Amino acid sequence: NEYGCKGWSYEDVLPFFNKIEDPTWTVQDENKPFRGKGGPQKVSFKKQKGDNDKVGELFIEACKNKGFKYNEDYNGKDQDGVARTQFNTYKGRRMTSFRSYIAPLFNRFTKKSQYNIDVLPNSQVTRIGVVKSNDSDSNLRADGIELVYNRDVNQKRIIKSAKNGEIILSAGAIGSPHILMLSGIGPKDELKDKNVECVADIPGVGKNLQDHQLTSMRLRVPKNVPLLTRKEGQSIKTIMEYLFKGSGWLTTITCDVQLFCKSESGKS
Repeated sequence: NEYGCKGWSYEDVLPFFNKIEDPTWTVQDENKPFRGKGGPQKVSFKKQKGDNDKVGELFIEACKNKGFKYNEDYNGKDQDGVARTQFNTYKGRRMTSFRSYIAPLFNRFTKKSQYNIDVLPNSQVTRIGVVKSNDSDSNLRADGIELVYNRDVNQKRIIKSAKNGEIILSAGAIGSPHILMLSGIGPKDELKDKNVECVADIPGVGKNLQDHQLTSMRLRVPKNVPLLTRKEGQSIKTIMEYLFKGSGWLTTITCDVQLFCKSESGKS
């Protein structure tokens, strides 16, 4: 709020994050204000089972031996400590945005929906149509989108929004400003350089992108500590365990366990 973005403080957006999720475990009382229940996005832990959890167990014990506490829920009241990683998965399978929000609206067998929704696969939005609401250049509104099929520029389609309707632009940190700039919304000089007519000179579009830095370390482990190898991942046993039980090596996602800690003690 102090930067002028009223309505976007932690306290303001927390109820919406809570509305999204549905943890598959019993949330501790102290963490309930920070967690949702019954939302479309499942949140779960990987099924800990035998060999495919050995490295995780060893890492947790190593952290405890160094004085770090075990944290049941790092998305709850307190983040610090070593913890099992939470995944957007359910019964071992990834809960994508489509699977969480869109798929439930369609009949599983007929693939038809009773709701007012159309899904256009193999399509890409290339432009948002922008018109003047009145004679003023400063009062613009989006009235539709232009898209292409199968990356074929000869197969274009224009979809107009309903009267007083909305267009929600949700194409990610790179995709959203890209579509805006293709639509003539962005830094005037950059748009002119790309032969795009500027309808709204907004210098901040496409700027101030931030990298999420990551340093990777590879460590050797003893031969008696099981790891997921190409041979193990492609074995019939592993595949069957995933398909019929929703468990096993193939339900593992990158990082099973993680440690949140301060680089210097006493720092916030």
